Amino acid sequence: MVKTSITIVSIIAVTIILMNFTVMISENNTTYTDYDRKHTELLVRTVGHQVLLHAGDSTSRVLPVNKIGENSYELQFENEFAFKPDTLVSIVRKSLVKEGSPLNFVVNVMECQTQEMVYGFEIQSTYSDIEPCLGRTQPRGCYAIQITFFNTNEESAFSSFQYVSLFALLGLGCLALVINPILKSRGITTKKIAPKTISRFIFNEEQGRLELDDQKISLTSKEAKILKILLDNANRLVDRQYLVKEIWENEGVITGRSLDVFISKLRKKLSLDPSVKITNVHGRVYKLETS
Repeated sequence: MVKTSITIVSIIAVTIILMNFTVMISENNTTYTDYDRKHTELLVRTVGHQVLLHAGDSTSRVLPVNKIGENSYELQFENEFAFKPDTLVSIVRKSLVKEGSPLNFVVNVMECQTQEMVYGFEIQSTYSDIEPCLGRTQPRGCYAIQITFFNTNEESAFSSFQYVSLFALLGLGCLALVINPILKSRGITTKKIAPKTISRFIFNEEQGRLELDDQKISLTSKEAKILKILLDNANRLVDRQYLVKEIWENEGVITGRSLDVFISKLRKKLSLDPSVKITNVHGRVYKLETS
């Protein structure tokens, strides 16, 4: 038991040393991160400029880029305009992908007054792009364009928090290797989360997936968290702000726009069973309905 205690203390000490060391290293990267962020904002403005030109407007202003999340930006415009989805997709590809920006991003076009998404698409480097409703011209109106980046240079360069988290996890992993045999020897086991049913689906929260017959559908950690909250409140209204707070607050960044993206992905995965659907009531509450 004495040897075990010494091992645990040693692991914790090494973890703390590594955490302090990596914080000092990562703090030297702030200049690069700031430059990368500003460069991204310039590229986003280029998208707005090209959208207005293709709409036949060469005089009105593209308003300053508004940063609405950790890697999310919003373009607002001085005047109303109409746009073709095909043209918008082409503009974004030429303005962002061509310039060496990250290939993973989601673009949402929001109606100014209602804040409803009227069009959106996703471009990924590892999966097929999602470009719905091409060929349908959107009528003239007041729109804002939101672009959310994933796997940006800013994200790929570890921040001090990410370094600390990495080594803390390594330390905790080593600690678990020592503690688990002790707990098992005393008859103490970790409680497992039992799979739950959603109509024909089996929701395995612990493994982060949905199962339907022979199909296994992977869920991201955030998709699994959102689905768990909705399932715990099945056929009841769940406030949008509550979902955002529960999923994102601990990360230090709260963004409602990202929720729309994950809800959309969940709906697509749940569409394999028509008796299950996620409804949106007045854009403020969600409900998981099963029949």
